[in-house]
Order: sequence, then C-alpha cells, then structure tokens
Amino acid sequence: MNGYQRNHHEECYFCGPRGYLFNGWERTPAGGRAVVKIDSRHEGWPGIPHGGVGMTSIIELADLADQSVFEQEWSADFRFGGDRLGVGDEVVVEIAGADGLWDGSIAGPGGGHPYLRAAVRAVSGGLAPGERESMEALLAEPVKTESSFTIPVFSDKIIFRDRYQSLHTRRVFEFRETMAGRIYTECLHEGESGSMQCTEMNTISPSRVHPGAIIAILDETLAWAGFLTVWQGGVTVDLSVHFAGPVFLDDRIFSVGFCTGVKGRHRRKLASCSGGIFAVRGNRFVPIVTARGRWLTDPEYKEKMLGYIVPEALSLITEVHRKLNS
Repeated sequence: MNGYQRNHHEECYFCGPRGYLFNGWERTPAGGRAVVKIDSRHEGWPGIPHGGVGMTSIIELADLADQSVFEQEWSADFRFGGDRLGVGDEVVVEIAGADGLWDGSIAGPGGGHPYLRAAVRAVSGGLAPGERESMEALLAEPVKTESSFTIPVFSDKIIFRDRYQSLHTRRVFEFRETMAGRIYTECLHEGESGSMQCTEMNTISPSRVHPGAIIAILDETLAWAGFLTVWQGGVTVDLSVHFAGPVFLDDRIFSVGFCTGVKGRHRRKLASCSGGIFAVRGNRFVPIVTARGRWLTDPEYKEKMLGYIVPEALSLITEVHRKLNS
C-alpha cells in the first residue's frame, strides 16, 4: 500500500517493505488498517488462502497498534465466513480498540460481509483448569498403538523465518490410540524428534515466537484431527486460542489435537476439535496454549486432501480413520 509507515517492526518479515503479509500500514482513529494482496504463496488448499494468513494478519496489525498485548496472557476468537477469498483478491485488514481489547476484520475493499472477524483480548487467570487437565491426562494415558504419516507443510512461510523455510518442507502427524481407546493427533516437523526447537520460527520480538506461527500450527493440527475422523477435507469455521504468555525462541514445543464431536449430514459435516501447544520442561510436558475450533468439511475437499498425502501413508491413514469411527 502507499505511504509505508515506520514502526517497531521495521524490516519485519510479515509487514516490512517486502512483507509476506503487507508492506506497510496506516494508523486510523480507531486503530489500524493495512491492505493484503492474496497470491499463490498464501495458499492453503489450491487457490484459496491458508486460514493462518488472515489470523496472522490481524495479530500483526494488533501488535503494531498495541505491542503490550502479546507480552502477557491473552486470548483470541477468530470467526471465518462471509465472502470467500481466492488468489488475486485484494483485501483490507482493520483493527479497532485500545488497552488490550481489540476487534479485527478482513474484507474486500468494497466492504461486504467480512471474510474473517476476530476479537483479541489481554486476559488473566491462567489456562482453564478443565482444558489443561484434560490434555495432560490424555498424554499421560498409556499408548496402545501408534502410526504416522508425512505430508507437505502448507504453512512454512507463516511458521518459519525466510532462511529456514527450505529446511521444513514436510510435516509428520502421529496418531496415538491409548489403552482407554482414545485417539489423538500429535504434529511434528520432519527431522525433529518428539518436539521442535523454536529457534527457526518467525518472531514478533527478538526473543519471542510470533503468535501467528503458533496459531497456524494449531489450525492444521486440530483440522487434521477432524478431517481424518470424517474422512473429508474442509475449511476453518472458527478457532479460539488462549496463550498463557509468550512462546520463546528457546522453548521446545509440540502440538496435540483431537476431535470432540461431529455434526451434519454425509456431504457436509461440522467437526469440533480441541488441543493445544505443550512446552517441554525437563521431563514434564506443560500446556502453554489451548485451542478449540470447528471445521466445515465437504466431499470436494477429499481429493485435495488425498492429493497431499504421500501414497505410502494412505494405508496407515485409512486404518486410523477406521479406528476413529469403530
């Protein structure tokens, strides 16, 4: 956009002069505004942007307007809907608010129904005990069987710094069935064992991981837990996240997701999923981000989903799907 404005993100990968998301922003009476041109590097499914692009754009703009929000405990609710976006579209990202309370939206320049709405809030009180304890209990259950498959990374440009993106082209999903019969998904990156060091991830400050990178990981981890339950691909409807505080570059993390329910008819289903990010603290796994959301599936996305999966993994995934629905 015209009128590049200097900011504390000078030379930023996301919003600097050659920004992956936008190359400048405007301060408005209510908050801030930026323009994003959707192109092929933003794709999640072919032809449409990754949900993490929109969510990270709002996080980026909120930090430009109020950088204190993400230095503490905070939460965000994202709701997709309205006009669909595709490669070639130009959209306006806006945030409005003050003092740790920000509302955001993404819409076409002519208005219309926003593609994405968001509420970002500084909060206190810690992660909800019920969500934290249920995830800790799930990971503590003895594992009866496990299998894994590898797929391309859809969000490498959101998650990793530019010079490391070529090193992270594959992602490993592990499906674990506990002795109690519960199945959950754990997401790893190829070459990592058990957890991922955050040093190569995109940053929001010299020592802190960009929240958009974490949200993109959660979006995919929870989504695939749902997709493999209903055996269809789909798109994000809504996603809520709660950060206990910043995620730091010297953290080691992994993500977990599990499907909590499915509604709808055969052709279009709504999969509800929960999960979070765990940090490795000595011999303990500590939840530092919790998430829950819903994904709308459609048979037309099944072929797209299968097209991303390497053939040798397909039999493993079919068996996981059978177990999830037995």
